[in-house]
Amino acid sequence: MTEPSDVVGLDAALFALRRAYQEAVRQTRAEPDLRTAYEDATRLAEQIRELADDAALVRAEAALRIQTAEGLSVSALAEQLGLSKARAGQLVRAARRGQAPGSA
Repeated sequence: MTEPSDVVGLDAALFALRRAYQEAVRQTRAEPDLRTAYEDATRLAEQIRELADDAALVRAEAALRIQTAEGLSVSALAEQLGLSKARAGQLVRAARRGQAPGSA
């Protein structure tokens, strides 16, 4: 397994995030009170969903930055990122709204 000293930057942060997640799961599974374990698992799932939504927004913002910096149409952006035109448009709109793609 990769050790923390072997990674830097984003990889180090993702490594730490993975470790923190694994520890949260370990603690949840070790909880002797089953109702508390269920509540803990629910809280963990909610936090993970929030993080995923935040990451999706960061991704959408990056797509918008590429489009703006390179003066691309949505079609050209889609082609560069390997996405459908509809998905690229969804990312750009989400970034402009400041909401994760698919958020209401």
